[in-house]
Amino acid sequence: NDFDVTFGRTTAPVSGARVTVKVLEGRQLRSADRNGFSDPYCIIMFSGESVRTSKLKKTLNPVWDEVFEFNPPSLCWSDEIM
Repeated sequence: NDFDVTFGRTTAPVSGARVTVKVLEGRQLRSADRNGFSDPYCIIMFSGESVRTSKLKKTLNPVWDEVFEFNPPSLCWSDEIM
């Protein structure tokens, strides 16, 4: 799952990098329950890691407004662009 990005002859790992994902909302979701609503949640998968938002009860228009951070796979940089 790891990958390297190289733009020149020399590369160096980028350390301390983070990927931030903000899950805002869902709109007009399909009903999954007999009461005409759903209890939705969102699953985020990134680079082999999986997280889940909170489950919201009885809604078809959930507002999560939740933030998740992931460690990205290895990235490299170079001072020479080809």
